[in-house]
Amino acid sequence: MNDVKTLDEWLSLLEQRHHTAIDLGLDRVRLVAERMGLTRSAGCIITVAGTNGKGSCVRSLEAMLLKLGFSTGAYSSPHLIHYNERIRLNGEDASDDAIVRAFDVIEEARGDIGLSYFEAGTLAALWLFQQAQCDYWLLEVGLGGRLDAVNIVDADVAIVTSIAVDHEAWLGSDRRQIAKEKLGVARPARPVVIGELDLPEGMVDHAEMLCAIPIVINQDFNYREDGGFTVMAPNRHGVSQLYKLPSVPILPHPSVACAIAALTWLGVIDEGSRVVDVLGDCQMPGRMQHIHAADREWVLDVGHNPAAAKYLCARPEIQHIDRIVIGMVHDKDVASTLSVFATHFRHWHFATPDAGGREASASSLRDALDENLQCQVASSVQDAMQGALERSQKGDTILVTGSFFTVGAAITWLNSRI
Repeated sequence: MNDVKTLDEWLSLLEQRHHTAIDLGLDRVRLVAERMGLTRSAGCIITVAGTNGKGSCVRSLEAMLLKLGFSTGAYSSPHLIHYNERIRLNGEDASDDAIVRAFDVIEEARGDIGLSYFEAGTLAALWLFQQAQCDYWLLEVGLGGRLDAVNIVDADVAIVTSIAVDHEAWLGSDRRQIAKEKLGVARPARPVVIGELDLPEGMVDHAEMLCAIPIVINQDFNYREDGGFTVMAPNRHGVSQLYKLPSVPILPHPSVACAIAALTWLGVIDEGSRVVDVLGDCQMPGRMQHIHAADREWVLDVGHNPAAAKYLCARPEIQHIDRIVIGMVHDKDVASTLSVFATHFRHWHFATPDAGGREASASSLRDALDENLQCQVASSVQDAMQGALERSQKGDTILVTGSFFTVGAAITWLNSRI
């Protein structure tokens, strides 16, 4: 009889059981899902893959669908502070008790089949969405697409937000191959919305080879900033629908446009719908999040690769900031990411995040930069934040970035000072 009682105990057990944190492949998790009756859904499934912008796309979809009165289940990863952030029901984090119930059911169903931490979490999310009879299941891919655990269910609409180099140990460094892996969430005769502005060679051809229906940014749909934010996207009959948002979204614009394109194709929204207005104020923790604390403005973003760094440095609200707190993990492209930020920031506070052994030391970050910059090396995110506070002035704005671990710790630190 299983004697695990709390969510923390469950998470600790899951981490200990499966020695491989990332174990790509669908056979084991699919077999357990079949035993649980999870491989078919009565709800509409939208699966979101992509290097960057996946979580923002899921949050945009959730905001519009809730505004329309639909029930939603949203699954995303990783979390910033609490595991419950990964599983949302109707816009609220799942409770400890609900997740524990799901893990209990999984434990009974799995028998002697080993599951990774992520696979167990994916099954928990799917089971909770099924129990709640959610109208829409919004599933963010953890890594890649084709072999990711969320791909055990068939997407009614697939979305690929972006293609960049990340997770090289699993996906390699060839953008064409990365695109193929992420397109693995697409299904025949169903749409795949592609939001990558710089398409890898052959990406659309591969989508067509899979017999999916590619809906491609700047070909089939587009967006522009014109005082507000305008998106043009086709419905399933190929008729373009025009949406004018009164304000520019906070979340990444390609991700927002992908969400609108997906719901347009499904026929959930059309040109006359004002539900898109909700996207102007739609926010997500750790994505261009603003926190006012200790008489300073802190901008927090989980960007952790060169593509994300370029996006951040291009944001208008970042242009006047010259102080950065950054902590990264060693399995990312640290040098290239820092070199992007080095063109913009003068004052650096390097942190060593608590990342379960994956953290890059603050001193290694400093050594990765050749530029003669003003920098401070700290043994923790908390110390780096304190250093940034002490060396800045009232009214200053400071960027905090580099990893989920860094931003999560920074949010906790800031919340104690609001």
